Amino acid sequence: MVEFDRRAFMIGAAGVLAGVAAGVAVPSLASAGVPPASGTHHIFAVDDYGASPGGTSDSAPAIRAAIAAAASWTGGGASRTASVVFSSGVYRIDRASTASWYALEVDGVARVALYGSSTTLLVTTPYAGALSIARSTSMRVEGFTIDYATVPFTQGTITAIDTVAGTVDLQLLSGYPTLADAALFPASNYGTLRNATTGLMKRGGQITFSYTHTGTVLPSGRWRLTIAPDHRPQMGAMAIGDGFVTGFRGNWNGVAIYRCTDVTVASVTMYAAPGAAFIASDSDGTVIRDSVVTRKPGSNRWISANADGVHNHGGRVGPRIFGNTFESLHDDGINIYSTSRAATSVTGATIGLGGGAIPLAPGDVVQIVNTATGTVRGETTVVTVTGDSLAGGPVSATLAAMPSGTAAGDQLFNRSFSAPGADVQYNVFRELRGLGVRLRTSGAYVHANEMFDLAYWGIWVANDPQYNEGPVGSVDSVIERNSIVRPCLDRSVLGWPSAAAGIMIENLRDDYEGGASKPHHGHVVKDNYIEDPPRFGIFVGGAENITVSGNTIASTAGNPRTGAPTAMFGTRNSHAVALSALTVHEYAAIPRAVVWGGAGVTGFTHT
Repeated sequence: MVEFDRRAFMIGAAGVLAGVAAGVAVPSLASAGVPPASGTHHIFAVDDYGASPGGTSDSAPAIRAAIAAAASWTGGGASRTASVVFSSGVYRIDRASTASWYALEVDGVARVALYGSSTTLLVTTPYAGALSIARSTSMRVEGFTIDYATVPFTQGTITAIDTVAGTVDLQLLSGYPTLADAALFPASNYGTLRNATTGLMKRGGQITFSYTHTGTVLPSGRWRLTIAPDHRPQMGAMAIGDGFVTGFRGNWNGVAIYRCTDVTVASVTMYAAPGAAFIASDSDGTVIRDSVVTRKPGSNRWISANADGVHNHGGRVGPRIFGNTFESLHDDGINIYSTSRAATSVTGATIGLGGGAIPLAPGDVVQIVNTATGTVRGETTVVTVTGDSLAGGPVSATLAAMPSGTAAGDQLFNRSFSAPGADVQYNVFRELRGLGVRLRTSGAYVHANEMFDLAYWGIWVANDPQYNEGPVGSVDSVIERNSIVRPCLDRSVLGWPSAAAGIMIENLRDDYEGGASKPHHGHVVKDNYIEDPPRFGIFVGGAENITVSGNTIASTAGNPRTGAPTAMFGTRNSHAVALSALTVHEYAAIPRAVVWGGAGVTGFTHT
């Protein structure tokens, strides 16, 4: 018989019998996909450390102890692996202290998997994410549902509208946090209009509104929001009885992965998150698969996660994101990018750089950009780095050659640390406040995703100047067989930027108009289906050698229009764009043009 230790047990048939004999709740390991125990693989049950799947007490300390024991075991040899297993049921988890951003924090662990089996992790506070994995390798999280006892957002119905004062009064629904909670609801925030019966985004006008509030309830028990001045002209979209939802935006996320290698999250269902559902920062080879982010069934909630479905910043190996469903997010579906560092000085081949989240190493390929004009100065290679770029502070770098015109104030992006080779396939996106996929990496494959009813655009292959998200221009990505139906439900963004499209490739300068350079090249956009696009079905700008082939674009009678120019396909500032086999289904009373060509187009072909 396998020796039974109440703090670590190896499960074969004898191990299961030993666990039952000791009164330990043992999950169905075969159904949970847990590898069998062996001399190099040990299994640790959280219940054996005092965790309770009955949902009556805080199980986080016991879960932390089980994970620590597993980490201690795997730390004893490179061939050792471990599984931490959970029973069916509900485990309440709270953060260790108010200083903790996450209820469960894993740091510096290798070759440990967490397996649930019809297991719910119920986060007891809205002021923390569920799980953080940092500086770890070969980790796996599988088979959990994540939810919150108190959701990190609030919602209610509009009871009064004053377009002169720019205010609306909100009656919050019972059971949701109040705006007096400054930790969740800063004085300046944004929210979205909803159909108060279905919880879906309201159609027909602007959906997202920025506002301020005092955090003080009115004598009537309602809360007054002052709409931002630039959004007040759109208050006609509001009506008494509409729903309005607003949530926290900060550094607490559902599952966070930080400076890790080869972390997989599989078959996780998430009903709420204070920020993004899944966030990977500075990590390589992250996999998010077969997971669902959605509103909790049977509840009256109007959103799921407060931010993106998957938010991936940087990394030397791009993420694989496939087979997931993202519904009712309060921002984008997937965002893959890296940020920049600002040049502070330029001396010969040496560039001084301000602080930032992007690391640099010898051999990295970097891009230097004047973002005000969208001019890419050039790309070069890092030779040496002075200072600790991982610490986030200022550094200097010697480059193989300084691109001509480089000046203080330019932005430096690290192409080698921009998640190259990202793989995004077979995901479903529905009812998102943002857009479907933001893609800034190179060598990506975006295939067979389905998108329905997005407030913003479908696939955005462009930098985002406001947040210094880039690089500016990407290369050699394939976007094929995706379906994008009813993007831009928020009518205020139909024509913004001027390249707004179901699928948009563009170099954007700081004012979100087209930049001077053509940094995109080698992309293939083929066999996609787009229905009721905004200004354009597909747009290519700031690009060279782009193939657009076999796509279908349909415009129904109710397709909203924008000011000219508008067309099924548009291009500007481009060279050698090849458009072929475009199928158009036009049912609008006034058909839009099939092709529009703006300034700076050379070598364009249409067959």
